[in-house]
Order: sequence, then structure tokens, then C-alpha cells
Amino acid sequence: AASMGPDGALLEALLEVDREDGSLLGSYEKPAGVYLFAGGSLLRVEDNIVYRLEEEWEVMMTAEGTIEDFARGDDTWWTLGQDGMVRKYNSGFVKVGEASSRFPEGEVIPGERFVVVAGPGGYEVFDEETLERVSGDDVVNNRILLSGDKVVAAGEEGLEVRNGYTGKVIWREEGDFRKAVTSGEKLYALIRGRVYAFEGAGNI
Repeated sequence: AASMGPDGALLEALLEVDREDGSLLGSYEKPAGVYLFAGGSLLRVEDNIVYRLEEEWEVMMTAEGTIEDFARGDDTWWTLGQDGMVRKYNSGFVKVGEASSRFPEGEVIPGERFVVVAGPGGYEVFDEETLERVSGDDVVNNRILLSGDKVVAAGEEGLEVRNGYTGKVIWREEGDFRKAVTSGEKLYALIRGRVYAFEGAGNI
């Protein structure tokens, strides 16, 4: 466990706590870098290297180019480089594909059928297997997520669900939506401090 800042960065120190009684098992120095949990491990991304915390920090993989964002798929690892390249690595950390994105300061979001690169000025959707760009949009969003073959976008101009292959809007709700998450056949979204639920298998 660790204290979390508003941007998700780990602060001060890394503390290992027993889940049963809450006792402190150990503490670790916090080197510079971006942190995330993936595959049951605490990872740290710095420059082009991903470290994994075991007893101490160990190099897990070395990526091509300086990493802007890093994410884990089902059996894959993804990086978005500061050069604007989104790169796909297999479970053995061997690069198996790459594509150019126009959002080098974005976030890489892997899904079952697509991988999305979401940036400050829109997002792009790539086929997960071939990394061919299949759709995208220039709308500004607070949150992008994937649900099967659908792309869900929540932002100041509304909440919408699009066909990932064509980019066509399937369903839209007006409002300033800050967050969204899917669960089963329901879509939950936050607007003005309230959580709204929407449902419909064809739309989600």
C-alpha cells in the first residue's frame, strides 16, 4: 500500500502492509519514475526501462524510446513513446508491432479488440492484432474506455458510445461527464457529483 497523489503518483515512500492485520512489513525507498500495479506486481517506469519490485527493484523490460505511458493487456505489454510510437510487446517482452500516433503525450489503453491512444486533443483507435488505425476523433475527453468493440468517451460535451471499427456514434447523452466505467451490460458515469447508470447490451 502507499499514499497516492491526485495524479496517481506514489508519494514519500513505498510501504508494504500485511492485508490481515495491517501491520507494517517493510518500507522501500521511492526512486523517481511513474508507478503502477500490473500482473500482481508494483512496477516503476523510468525513461525506457520498466522495473519490478521484488525484494528490490529489478529490470523487467527495456523498451524502445523513452516511455510516456505503459499498460498491460491480456497477454501483452504496451508502451506509448515520447516519439509518438505505440509499441506492442509479447509476454516475453519482445516487441511484436508498432504504429505511429499523433498523441505522443497521451495514454495507451489496451482492450480485447483494440488499443486506444487518448491525448489532450482526441483519440485514435488501432486494431489490437495488426495495429492498423481504424478510427478516431478530435473531441476532448476526460475519460476513454473500451468495451468489446465499442469505445466509450466521457467529457465536457457529453457521454458517447462509438463503434470502434467505424467511429460512428451509437448512443450519446448530453452533459459534463467526468468519469465513466462499464460493468456487464451497464455503463456508470459521474456528472455533477452524481453517478448515473445506463444499460443496453447493444449500446455497451
